[in-house]
Amino acid sequence: MWKKIKKIFEKPITQEKNIISLIQSTTLFRYLTKEEILTIIPHLYVRNYVKNEVVYFRTDPSKALYIIKKGTVAMKIDVNEHLLEVMQIKDGQLFGENTILKNAKRLLSAVVVSENAEIYAIPYLKLQEVFQRHGSIKIKVINAFAEKYNERISQTIHIFEKKKIDISDIASIFEI
Repeated sequence: MWKKIKKIFEKPITQEKNIISLIQSTTLFRYLTKEEILTIIPHLYVRNYVKNEVVYFRTDPSKALYIIKKGTVAMKIDVNEHLLEVMQIKDGQLFGENTILKNAKRLLSAVVVSENAEIYAIPYLKLQEVFQRHGSIKIKVINAFAEKYNERISQTIHIFEKKKIDISDIASIFEI
């Protein structure tokens, strides 16, 4: 399986200027030290995309985490056979966060909207290897993921309150 995934990406990253600060500036890796980030860099791969190229579709298995070096990716949801844009992810931002979860599927589709995009990928299996070897990295990344999840739920509730939408029908999704 790793051979199939490896073919998707062009080459591993070894030495690249500013890669540490780029990774550290992302939501999931913001708590990692320079030394911890150096353990992740050998597992990064870079891929170049062109406009309208799909990075992944909604419901695809979450096989990699992505960091945009250059370009813009639109996160889209399919409604009535149309892809509606939810948000855009730009230079230095991360997407595909649910890759840290076992057996996760994509919640949105990711489509390149800039003319070109250069995107780093960390395959799921490689990320899990890092987590196995470095428990402190796993704890820090999961903590950052939980904080982001909490922030998104709070934003969702705020939108519902602002629009005076009754959330009682969907209240069960907020239960743990």
